[in-house]
Amino acid sequence: MSKLPTVVGLVICRRFDVDANTGQVNLIGISPRALLYPRFPILSEPFTLYVHLYGGAGEGTIELLILSLETERRIYRYRRWLAFEPDQFVHLEIRVRRCAFPAPGRYLLQLFFDGQLLSDRVLDVQRSSRS
Repeated sequence: MSKLPTVVGLVICRRFDVDANTGQVNLIGISPRALLYPRFPILSEPFTLYVHLYGGAGEGTIELLILSLETERRIYRYRRWLAFEPDQFVHLEIRVRRCAFPAPGRYLLQLFFDGQLLSDRVLDVQRSSRS
């Protein structure tokens, strides 16, 4: 039986890099408040959901869902197999590609492991003034 990991951090950024020489993890372009797009509907530029996990045991499916809070419709789904070892930290990069935001608004990101909710957060998607 799997033991659920604890989510230490859930950060949206443009890119996740690991320095091969030092092993340091770098989050590039952290998005503190919102993703900005000039028009809607839009197929978003790729972005990264960085998840810092601790603990857990066993293996199973990690799943990310992105839902529109206005319509409650799912607009994106990502799944992959993942294994955990007790008392270990895991740096998980979920590269979100081809996510279609239908309109500006609030979206809910939900992270599950084997169907059990680990964490969630609200993401604001706004119209930018650039064309």
